[in-house]
This record gives sequence, C-alpha cells and structure tokens, in this order.
Amino acid sequence: KKIPENSRHDPEKTRPVLEKTRPRPSASKQRVPDMNRMITLALAFLVIVGIVWAFLPKGPGESGDIQPTPTPEVTTSATVTANPAPQVTHTGKNITVKIDRDRGFYVPAQSNLKIKAGDGLLWINEGTYSLTLISKDGLFDDKLLDNDKRTTHIFKNTGTFSFDIVVRGVKKFSGTVTVES
Repeated sequence: KKIPENSRHDPEKTRPVLEKTRPRPSASKQRVPDMNRMITLALAFLVIVGIVWAFLPKGPGESGDIQPTPTPEVTTSATVTANPAPQVTHTGKNITVKIDRDRGFYVPAQSNLKIKAGDGLLWINEGTYSLTLISKDGLFDDKLLDNDKRTTHIFKNTGTFSFDIVVRGVKKFSGTVTVES
C-alpha cells in the first residue's frame, strides 16, 4: 500500500511543540528533604536518647542526698556447750572419687565411703559438663567443678558427713563419708 503524498506533509496537521517552562522562582528556593536523610537523623536521635536513658539514675533517692543510717548495736554472749572433736593430722592416704553430672559416681560404692580420720578425698569431675559439689555439713565452700577439675578435702574430725552433687541448682546425687578414728 502506498501512502498518499499529501497526507504525510499536511500543514494543517502539524504537531504542537511543547515549550519548556521555567520553574517559579519561589519553587526553586523550596527544598524537599531527602527521605534517607530523614530516616538517618531519626535513627541517630533515637540512639542518642537511648544512651542517655541508659545512664540516667533510676528510682528515687539517688539525687545525691545520702542520709547516714545509724549502725545498730549488737550484743553478744558467748556460751560454748559442745566439746570439739579432736583433730588429726593428714595420714597421707588419699582416695580418688570420680564423679559425673549424669552418672553420679563412677564407682557406685564410693557414694558411701568409710575412711580414717586424717584421710583425704579427691573429687574429680570426669564429665564434660560442670557440676557443683556441696557439703551439707559446711566442711567446705560449694565447689564448682568444670570438666576434669578437681577438689580435695582432708577429714580431720570423726563423724558422718553428707554431700550433694548439684547441677544447675538441682540435686542429682548424694553421698556420705563416715570418718572413723
């Protein structure tokens, strides 16, 4: 098909030319804030407020006005009624007790030991997890034993002493040591 020549260059059907318009002077002076900048400033403000809040004193009474509190008087009266058991020096015999938080005692008979006064016990944590050895009779402070850690105690007094193996605050196993003269 041929397009007629006169339809291509028809002067009546010319396209209008769009002219570029200049922005108004007042519009060019206006600044539209960048959204990323606004978000950054807001986050920076929140971080600064959070840091200040974290270091502010909390609660009443921390304004610097410290009022001294009088120390109460303690009256003591010492009365000793019990005769202490004779203490014995270490005889050199050490007994090794292997313990574990899951199995308890590696040798079940070691949960109830009979030893002589002056003998020492060496507790070894053979497990992979930590446990706490607690003397019910206050012979020693609670002992936190990690993997392959050990603690020892020399029994100088006669009597029967109890201890617990505790894991995360829960008593798992108990044992006794009977010390004979």
